[in-house]
Amino acid sequence: MKEKLVEEWLIRARERAGIDQAYGQWLISQGHQILWLGHSRTEFGKDIISADRDGQFHAFQTKDEDIDLKELRRINDQITELVEVPIVHPRVPPGSPHLAHLVTSGLFKEEAIARIRAMNEGWAIKGRPVVEIIGRNDLIPRFVGMSDAFWPEKPADIRDFFLSISQTATATLIRKSLVQCFEGCFRLPTKLHGEKRNAWLPSVSCRIIC
Repeated sequence: MKEKLVEEWLIRARERAGIDQAYGQWLISQGHQILWLGHSRTEFGKDIISADRDGQFHAFQTKDEDIDLKELRRINDQITELVEVPIVHPRVPPGSPHLAHLVTSGLFKEEAIARIRAMNEGWAIKGRPVVEIIGRNDLIPRFVGMSDAFWPEKPADIRDFFLSISQTATATLIRKSLVQCFEGCFRLPTKLHGEKRNAWLPSVSCRIIC
């Protein structure tokens, strides 16, 4: 059931954008030190920069949609910068090697995977880092693995949500149950309505997962 809740959050995050914070929390749980997390004109294809336990630097480009061949071509410059431009950060020695990762809360289509594989072969020949792709199906077990220490067990809203997704239910009903689950656990401000109220949901759901 946890997998279903995480998957639902990832689908919602894909619609509303913003998996950076959640993935940053997962990296921290794996012993990474976050050096940069955000978006700027000088990010050079790197939304998250981290150093792992062994001192190896990592750069991540994050997306919130399915990546097919058309989308891959659209973001080609960002991926090229992710791989070919060294990390620019005060705590990273100039020219330091890094590992490159492309992360999306959506899904990678087969044609996009094939093209990335071909791109990686070309980069490997040149001694460049290759791109690891991380999609929704990879994120689900990672986020579920973080959830045990923070997962509410008793609220009735959690029970009702699990009942709704264990039975035949429409997407609208599941969405309504998920919202009620979040509100029950975190008591969203009752004065928030419409878009302002909905803006709370990705952040609140991240608290459940992370």
